[in-house]
Formats: sequence, C-alpha cells, structure tokens
Amino acid sequence: MADRLIGWARRFDPCDPSAVGSAAGPGIRRAAPAAGGAVQAARAAVEGRVGAAGAGVFGLLLGALLVPLVHRVIEPLWGVVTGK
Repeated sequence: MADRLIGWARRFDPCDPSAVGSAAGPGIRRAAPAAGGAVQAARAAVEGRVGAAGAGVFGLLLGALLVPLVHRVIEPLWGVVTGK
C-alpha cells in the first residue's frame, strides 16, 4: 500500500521530468544551486531547503486546485454512482 502511495505522489513531483508538474521543476532546479552558491558554508543545506520550499509551494497550489475539483465535481458524481 505504501509503495502505491509513494508512486502516486511521484507523479506530481515538480522535479521529476515525467511528472504532471514537471514545468515547475526546471525553475526549482535552477533556484536551488543559485541559492546554495550564495551561502557557500551551508551550500547543501540551502539547496535542499530551497528545493523543498519550491516543491512545497507547488504542492499547495496543486492542492488548492484539486480540493474544489473534488468537492464540486467528483463528490457529486460519486454520490450518483453509489446512490448516496
């Protein structure tokens, strides 16, 4: 079960070229080393934080789009299918 959830989540990974949000990936990948280069002492930590922040913002935006879609479209359809 956990493997399926991880596989599903990777489809929306902005840094994965084959994912749904792959258009955001190049920007995140360019921003992370640039920020890391500005702070040489903690380069790897800064790059990791910038990459995580970019992916987090992408996830919030994707969620903001999907939640209304689920409530307004998928939930009513599911109610029709199940008879509830």
